[in-house]
Amino acid sequence: MKPQPQNLPEILQTDEIYVLFGGPSLKGFDLSRLNGKTVIACNKSAELFPAQVVISIDPTYINTRCKFLRDYPGLVALGYRATEFGENQKPNDAVIGGIEPDYLYWHDKRFPDRMSTNPSTLYGQHTGHAAINFLMLQGFKTIHALGLDLNVTGHWHGGYTHSNQHKEWLLNWAAHIDGCKGQLDEAGIRMINYNPNSAVKEYEFSSLDRI
Repeated sequence: MKPQPQNLPEILQTDEIYVLFGGPSLKGFDLSRLNGKTVIACNKSAELFPAQVVISIDPTYINTRCKFLRDYPGLVALGYRATEFGENQKPNDAVIGGIEPDYLYWHDKRFPDRMSTNPSTLYGQHTGHAAINFLMLQGFKTIHALGLDLNVTGHWHGGYTHSNQHKEWLLNWAAHIDGCKGQLDEAGIRMINYNPNSAVKEYEFSSLDRI
């Protein structure tokens, strides 16, 4: 995979962005309060709010929503999981449904507890982690995190259902994002978490009422 352009802040004319994660703390939130702001949406969140950017590394979502992604009026960033690494890298899913994303990365699940600095690769085990990694690579300096819960199963948009076992994964994922605080600090990134009850604890907190 070739290195991806690092030009999104220039295109959007800002280095500050709001991220719609999937956590249920966003249930009942008036999305119109994001009108006029620069937003990136993870997976199905983009179907409920017209974000400037949609991102996914989830092969199930990409496969089932390829028409939506192909026709998306904004920018599309995707990560495809690699089955081999090094010179023989190839995605385990072909680029399907005629999607031609604006940004196409390898998604390497082997490093869930850090952010990739490789301009062709995203780390993490879920789209939320990959979204933060994408924004770091692109050079954003302020990230407003909405729905970054990782302590309660389910999603505000009803897009997925999970077993009780999945809560253990969520807590692990939260710890992984907390473990990346040093990397984000070194990159000069300020991340604000708008759920004070989130399992992600190492970043500045605020509340949805302040948006």
